[in-house]
Amino acid sequence: MQTYTPIALLSLLGVTLSATVDGAFESLVRLLEIATAPYILSAQTEQRGDLSPERGSGR
Repeated sequence: MQTYTPIALLSLLGVTLSATVDGAFESLVRLLEIATAPYILSAQTEQRGDLSPERGSGR
């Protein structure tokens, strides 16, 4: 019985740490998506050539 108690506690600790790390990783991924979205949109706009005409070009 004395052996099972530390094993059970370590298992619970492992599950708790795993859930905590998973939550932290998900929030980092969300932050990364938010940070890179303007750059991706900018690159797509430049690639399509949808830039506004230069000033004084008559268009």
